[in-house]
Amino acid sequence: MDRELAEGCVDILEAIFPNCVAHTDHYAGNEEDCYACEQISCNTWLDVETLTNFIQDNINRWQVFVTVYEVTRHYGGPEEGGWWYNWNEPVESVLVLPSQDAEEVVEQMTKRNEYRIWGDIYSVCGGMDILVMVEATQNKYATKCRPHYE
Repeated sequence: MDRELAEGCVDILEAIFPNCVAHTDHYAGNEEDCYACEQISCNTWLDVETLTNFIQDNINRWQVFVTVYEVTRHYGGPEEGGWWYNWNEPVESVLVLPSQDAEEVVEQMTKRNEYRIWGDIYSVCGGMDILVMVEATQNKYATKCRPHYE
């Protein structure tokens, strides 16, 4: 493999692991703390196939989603004098790559969706709130069915 192609692989690996030095051809660094370095030999040049397979096998370890939910309050039933529950409806979700700061994405999405907030969901007048969550699984906090009183 030519050196230019190998250095391109290193650039990709460094983009995925911004806090870790990509290790190739006896390049020393943080290999004890780096998951990539534990999985890919640090003493050989990376080829495109090795790097591609590594990324495909491990992409779920590094990706998170930032999801915005509209939160509304609903009547659950008359038991115990009446009870209510929150309904989380996903309205926007963004994949956050390891090279991005999830907290910055949360701030941006909160500002972008503030217009959805009105009233007070805990008041008899009602309203809508938003919930912005960082999740490993997209729409993890979405309400899927009406809860039952027990």
